[in-house]
Amino acid sequence: MKKRFLVLVLLVISLFLLLATVSAEEIVSDDSNTEIGVFSEKQSVTSSDEPNDNMGDDTSNDLDDNDSKNFSDSNSISVSHSSTNITTINSTTTNSTAIDTTTTNSNINTSNVPFKFTSTKNIVSTYGKKVKFSLKVLNKEGKAISHTLVTFKVSSKTYKVYTNVNGISSINLNYNAGKYTIYYYASDISGKNRYTVKNYYKITTYKWNSGANVLKNKKIKSNVLKSTLVKKIIKAAKFGTPIIKFKGGNGKVVFITSGVHGNEIPSQIASLKLIKYLETHSIKGTIYIMPFMNSKGTAANVRNYKGIRLNKLANKKGTISYKTVKLIKKLKSNAYGDFHSTRPGGKPGKNVVMGTYRPTKKSATLAKYISKKAKVKCIIYKKAGVEYPGALEDVVSMKGIPAVSCEVISPHGKIKSGSVSKSLLMMKTLLKYNSVI
Repeated sequence: MKKRFLVLVLLVISLFLLLATVSAEEIVSDDSNTEIGVFSEKQSVTSSDEPNDNMGDDTSNDLDDNDSKNFSDSNSISVSHSSTNITTINSTTTNSTAIDTTTTNSNINTSNVPFKFTSTKNIVSTYGKKVKFSLKVLNKEGKAISHTLVTFKVSSKTYKVYTNVNGISSINLNYNAGKYTIYYYASDISGKNRYTVKNYYKITTYKWNSGANVLKNKKIKSNVLKSTLVKKIIKAAKFGTPIIKFKGGNGKVVFITSGVHGNEIPSQIASLKLIKYLETHSIKGTIYIMPFMNSKGTAANVRNYKGIRLNKLANKKGTISYKTVKLIKKLKSNAYGDFHSTRPGGKPGKNVVMGTYRPTKKSATLAKYISKKAKVKCIIYKKAGVEYPGALEDVVSMKGIPAVSCEVISPHGKIKSGSVSKSLLMMKTLLKYNSVI
């Protein structure tokens, strides 16, 4: 009897526990579903207003302090919903970061950022004269920027100069004759300007009682060139024997004469053309040109100076030709060329360049070079002073200076077609041999 009662009690207890368990599961299930719905809404609102600072942590850390209080019983299903909202959080955070970056860029201080150069211009100078090139650096607002590094490049040289309190950076230039480009840079901006250096020139008149108005010679007057320097040299001839010096660098010194015979016109016109050429073309050394040695003879269109044959008396003290030889030596000339014209049937009577082997072998070498390049005949004599004693070329050669005489065919007092250009070609060839042009 007691055994049956115990069994019955156990059955009742078991039934009661079973019923209690089922009721508990139903209650928990309903509460969880409610929490999921509230969690989704809550998290969506939160994610759009307050980006999660721990987006890189595990999903178990996605909830903030408020979420922990409201959902202390959240289970794995709740975690799944919070994971869905992570994408929203990431997206919101990314957009927010982009906005912050834009805001940061807009706040950059551009007051010291170079935007453009101003006050720049091309410059023209003369050899031996120092010139300043300046520029101004401005920011985007058009205000000058101080203490900004500017890099200048001219030819093979580089200069680095900071701007002063007024935003100006400057360099001093003193280059050989020629054309250059000035490049300049500051930060991400750049620019360039031209820098032109002209040959230095100086006209000197030697008052050897030789002055005259060479424009009285109709052949000279009809061939006067439009050139400032040509006009100046013609004016200077009224007072004596004019000479013009050109200098553009530290190269060789070459001396050229014409007009020792006043009625040999082509070479004198060629000298004027060479002067005009050098007015605008840079050289690498020094050139002296004496276009009218015998200005009186040129003006009268006669061969000699007061009856004196100057090219036979360059070794006679006191003559114009003798004084010219002294000047050539005094100026430390490296080469000399005397230019003439020869009448048809005369001596030498052809387009020719003449030189000597002794005492300066370079005279012969120079003559051969001019002959080849200018396509004229070449005559080389063994020794200076033998064939033409007292001639300018010979006397200069005997002073140890390589010298040549260059002749073109043309009747005396006249200009044969092509004679001027041929004489000018020989002059330029003489200069090229000496690397001056």
